[in-house]
Amino acid sequence: RAAAIAGITAKDLARHVEILASDAYLGRFPGGAGEARTLAYLASTFARLGVPPAAADGYLQPVPLSSQRVDPATSIAARGPRGELRLAFGVDALLGAPGSTPTVAVDTRALVFVGYGIVAPEHGWDDYAGVDVRGKAVLVLSGDPGPTRDDPRFFKGRALTHHGTYLAKVERARERGAAAILSIHDEATNGLPWARIAENGRLPRMQLRRDEAEGGRPLTGAIPLERARALLRLADADLDALRGAAAQGGFRAQDLPLALHFDLRRSADEVDSHNVVALLRGRERPDEYVVYTAHWDHVGVAPPGEGRGDDRIFNGAVDNAPGTAALLELAEAFAALPEPPRRSVVFLATTAEEQGLLGAHHFVEHPLFPLARTIAVLNMDALFPFGATKGMTVVGLGASELEETMAEAAAAVGRRLYPDPAPELGAFFRSDHYPFAARGVPAIFAVGGPAQDPGAGETVDLARYVDYVQNHYHQVSDEYDPAAWDLAGIVQDVEVYFRTGLAIADSDQRPNWYEGHEFRALRDAMR
Repeated sequence: RAAAIAGITAKDLARHVEILASDAYLGRFPGGAGEARTLAYLASTFARLGVPPAAADGYLQPVPLSSQRVDPATSIAARGPRGELRLAFGVDALLGAPGSTPTVAVDTRALVFVGYGIVAPEHGWDDYAGVDVRGKAVLVLSGDPGPTRDDPRFFKGRALTHHGTYLAKVERARERGAAAILSIHDEATNGLPWARIAENGRLPRMQLRRDEAEGGRPLTGAIPLERARALLRLADADLDALRGAAAQGGFRAQDLPLALHFDLRRSADEVDSHNVVALLRGRERPDEYVVYTAHWDHVGVAPPGEGRGDDRIFNGAVDNAPGTAALLELAEAFAALPEPPRRSVVFLATTAEEQGLLGAHHFVEHPLFPLARTIAVLNMDALFPFGATKGMTVVGLGASELEETMAEAAAAVGRRLYPDPAPELGAFFRSDHYPFAARGVPAIFAVGGPAQDPGAGETVDLARYVDYVQNHYHQVSDEYDPAAWDLAGIVQDVEVYFRTGLAIADSDQRPNWYEGHEFRALRDAMR
């Protein structure tokens, strides 16, 4: 074990990151030359390390995608008692729809404000009670009402629940026959400014081709807070008053006299993308699996005229070249052990995470190994090159028994586990562990960072973390800089993940979600 850990080095990690985040990889967008180079690098590295492919036909698991580019002429036109308003795509609104037909025109006779758009019987909450939204557009707030109350038992307090995710809101709207759903983007609950969301929304977007055949799904979209205010003023409605009412028990949806015309125009191409899957077979329990995940993709190249100066390549140096590099370092460390662990260890590099966790969703729908025998999933995403730290943030801390094993592993490198300082942003639902968790598989996602305990004796420049999120996340400036990067903290991250996975792979225990967790029943049903 000591020799395997000693082989986890900043030099090796830096070499992988420098290659994966280079301009030659074209922002690692699914499809095309950037993907081909990434797949070749990952597969050849796994082979060099002596970690075999997971499938008989090689390292690659095909993931069928559709790539869509929305025409800037796309728009939403609204008409109400107080006038008309046009919302331009990529500026005032974003739009999408299942399938790939070139034009999607939807006319709705009314807009229904349905608060948070949540149906949660366990909380006695139903935003659709007493309202008929068939054939209409629904307008929803982002997140859930938990942060409006100082009560951790109400939803999950500040922490976002699965009810507050956009996918859950879309599903509730679909179940009730809505023709369209618009979500109000609020930076306070999303964490990113609208300008950033809009910029990335203008890039090509992917969906799984299985979505092509899914009928009955509503057109989907988002608008910024101020444009939502302007939209509601056409119906003599006040957004702030509606938001206040929506946070109270007994809220009833409001049918607003707003006719909406959605005019979505797009082009679409089929893309054959791939997950990369390597497998180190266990010596005693080869049919039980500990899975490491990291997404290899990023957001590609900006359209002409966008980006920053002459730079149009989104290199994705922090997001997620280090996680992918960590996956390779972990494979090397496990391969260096005197004998394989008792359980099998899987190294899964996913595609299209940036497009909605599509590679991970495809894997859980078409698993190479039974999910019932998948013991744990350990996910790595956006590891920070800001030096050694005494903390490790676990997104959704308090969820599963995996945390106990990771706490011991973290202590071995002088770290403690801390909760997410901004749980209302819902990071638990935004990375590749989530599709596994939603099927019941215990999963954990953690990132090294500053200790939140003032007595930890750590001096950390928090401004670097804030600067990355505000100025470099999903920007062309997310580039590898050997002079500025300190990978000591990422080395710690990888060691913690190695120790955690090895302990689980060598154990007889089957970790589970804690009693009372929303995914516990799903896991128990697998046995």
